[in-house]
Amino acid sequence: MAVVHIEIDHQLKQEASEVLAELGMNLSMGIEIFLKEVVNKKELPFQLNISELELSILEIKHGMATKVDSVDALLENLNDNL
Repeated sequence: MAVVHIEIDHQLKQEASEVLAELGMNLSMGIEIFLKEVVNKKELPFQLNISELELSILEIKHGMATKVDSVDALLENLNDNL
């Protein structure tokens, strides 16, 4: 077994734990099931219901956003990702 350390909102953890408990699982079991589905399907096992803005905020929060120094660099980065 491996140990995974993640940082999530306390309220989200609490609510997810409550839902999973109602399903007879703990948080670790729910996360393991999720990860197995990601591996099996090679994609997220559900359709995302968050906005582009919310996704962008999560990317920034988790250091996944690309930093640029100028508008020209931004436009070049955008063109490279089309």
